[in-house]
Amino acid sequence: MRERLKQAQPLVIVLLLVLLTTLGGGYFNEKKENAQIKNQKEKEQQVLKKTLEEKNGQLNDLSRKIEQLLDEKEDPVNEPLTKAVNALFSLVFDYDTSDKEQTVAKRKEKATVYATDQGLSGVFPRDADKVVPSVVTVSQLDKAPEIYRTTQKDTGKEKTALVRLEYSVRIAGSQAQRGNFIYKVTFNEESKKFTTIENLGEKNQ
Repeated sequence: MRERLKQAQPLVIVLLLVLLTTLGGGYFNEKKENAQIKNQKEKEQQVLKKTLEEKNGQLNDLSRKIEQLLDEKEDPVNEPLTKAVNALFSLVFDYDTSDKEQTVAKRKEKATVYATDQGLSGVFPRDADKVVPSVVTVSQLDKAPEIYRTTQKDTGKEKTALVRLEYSVRIAGSQAQRGNFIYKVTFNEESKKFTTIENLGEKNQ
């Protein structure tokens, strides 16, 4: 019996060595896999961090742009510009030719407060005193003018804007005809007058 145990001892030792090697290899493989997983997670965290930083940068840029737009909207020049637009285009579009105080010539004369001669030529005829309507015409703005600043074209005290107008007109008591005009205007901050007014066209509704 002892002899058999003695003979089997080397085999047992070999089996134990194989078992230990297997267990050790598994341990080291597991440790290696854990290290790889850890490295992968660290890389993913770095990518996520970089992505978040980029998104935050984009949000900051967007916030700055919004602030710039708000600052422009609150620019003091907009108040006199808005007042001038409302006053001038009311004289151009709000009228009743049956009223002798609302002739083309008289409306043009009142408009000299808001535009230079060159500017007025874009909305009134040069021979306004000779314009005599043959039928009664009633015109009105249907809503306040819409003003769109185009600051990229501003030069010094000259501010450029687009003005969109919706109006309706009745000729000889007929049904109202509606339409809209778009004007490109240049406004001088110092004189508070329009120096140029260009009709860009009408789009029928």
